[in-house]
Amino acid sequence: LPLLVYVPEGLAALSVGISNGLQSPLLIDEVSVLPHASLAPASSTQERRPAKVLEAAFAAIRTQALHVRNVNWTAIERAASDMVGDASMGFDEIQALQFALTSLGDGHSHRIPARDGSAAPAVPAPATEGVRHAAIGAASYVSIPTFGSMDSEASLQFATRLRDIVEADAGRAGHCGWILDLRGNGGGNMYPMLVGLWPLLGDGTLGFFVSPAEKTGWGMEEGRFGAIAPRLPPRPPLPNGSGVSSPVALLVGPRTASSGEIVALAFAGRPAVRSFGERTAGLVTANHPIPLPDGSTLALTVADITDRLGRTYPNGIDPDVRSRGMPAASIETDEAVRDAGAWLESACR
Repeated sequence: LPLLVYVPEGLAALSVGISNGLQSPLLIDEVSVLPHASLAPASSTQERRPAKVLEAAFAAIRTQALHVRNVNWTAIERAASDMVGDASMGFDEIQALQFALTSLGDGHSHRIPARDGSAAPAVPAPATEGVRHAAIGAASYVSIPTFGSMDSEASLQFATRLRDIVEADAGRAGHCGWILDLRGNGGGNMYPMLVGLWPLLGDGTLGFFVSPAEKTGWGMEEGRFGAIAPRLPPRPPLPNGSGVSSPVALLVGPRTASSGEIVALAFAGRPAVRSFGERTAGLVTANHPIPLPDGSTLALTVADITDRLGRTYPNGIDPDVRSRGMPAASIETDEAVRDAGAWLESACR
């Protein structure tokens, strides 16, 4: 499997890591490094291919990228442009853009391809697919999956489903505590997730967006989260302290990323919360969508996200209790669910 790597001029050392993304061993029979070609900057007389996507992306990165001041962006931009300028190397704009985004070092910026208009539109999955709900003794188990849609109706359905579960179970006789499973939540649209969990989070500041230019608080007011979030009808808080003071166990793991991490972060600093599992992915940053000329979108990391106490999580969120970071085949055999249930049982006494 050949891998072509662009090496900027003057690089003193190059480290290469290989992983299959799984816990199982990865066996490598042979690795060799061979020079492919020397890429010199294109001369002023050499015909250059149009690079409209790069130009638009670079204009946004220069002024908005979170880490642009932490790298030699001038050299990165020049190298990416030269990759496209020499047709003999076979790099296209998208590969050059990926090189530039990787060089930023935030680990979160990425390009979202344009939707293929020639393909038949896929039948959308139900907005609430993946939301699992069960009673575990006096507590409630709720899985909160990835939700990537920006469609207003789908967002409303997702938020309403979560809110309905929370409000219905809170009225159950003898109910005490929540297990919120974020281990399969790889991110997407954070607003329906948070609005749906408003009864357990309450109003007020939950954290901050911190960019090089400013620090802005984020949170909810009367269960609403600004103009871009789904707007559920106003509802009263849960009775008898069963909402913001009820014990909450969070299940997290390596697949908990981006908006999934932000949901966990929203509970940081709230009383009666404990997390179980393994360290999360480490993508606790805010991405801003920027349209590109080819119809694709640049999701550019523009800010760190902190919890309500101002703490950042550049390497991910470490749980309070080490437990299973991946969901088991069933809730009944899940180690993290069992550990969380035991804690809730003691917390509810």
